[in-house]
Amino acid sequence: MNKDSYWFKHDSNASQDLKLKALRKRYGWQGSGWYWYLIETLRNETDYKLEYSDFTFDSLAEDMKVEVEQVKKFIDDCIEKLHLFSKDGNYFSSERLLRDMAFLDDKREKARSAGRISGEHRRAAAEPIDSDFATFIEEMRTAYPHLDINKELEGWKLYNQESKRKVLRPKSSFRNWLEKAGKYQNKPIVKSPKPAQQSFQRTYKGDYIDEATGMKVIDGSKSV
Repeated sequence: MNKDSYWFKHDSNASQDLKLKALRKRYGWQGSGWYWYLIETLRNETDYKLEYSDFTFDSLAEDMKVEVEQVKKFIDDCIEKLHLFSKDGNYFSSERLLRDMAFLDDKREKARSAGRISGEHRRAAAEPIDSDFATFIEEMRTAYPHLDINKELEGWKLYNQESKRKVLRPKSSFRNWLEKAGKYQNKPIVKSPKPAQQSFQRTYKGDYIDEATGMKVIDGSKSV
């Protein structure tokens, strides 16, 4: 069930409305309950109107647990004496409810319209406009044999979709995309030079035998 299907505006100070005060004067708080029940029933109708007929009175009386004559008299009083409802031909309605729902329906329509426009923009960004785009793609395969055209096409579509761009000239746009992809692919990769390995030497100090002369050196030093 639509979570909004029973929505209607109910002012917090509705009990202070002069017409509703007059209604309570005639019918008490029970009459106020009947009134809001009828408003809810009107709200659930497609055009927010109810047929002024015995069939309607019978159905309402069943729900309200009162006699049919009471329902008809109550509705007639709300139309003729209290002006809470209005009668147009074979139907009656609440002008206030019609006004409130017109505002809501207009707001909904604007939201739907904005959603449609947004969807059209997304589709326009994601899908090629020209009917011969497929032929153009084949030409690009020949012009850019070093690129994976299918992969680049998907990337191009995704980029346009996420950025919400409206592509007016898809061929030029995709060709520019391929140019950039080709330059990026051919750009040499510069590797950072490895740091030079450092050599470490240790120095020995003390007595030792010189390997070249075979003589003993006292308190000398040499690299080891």
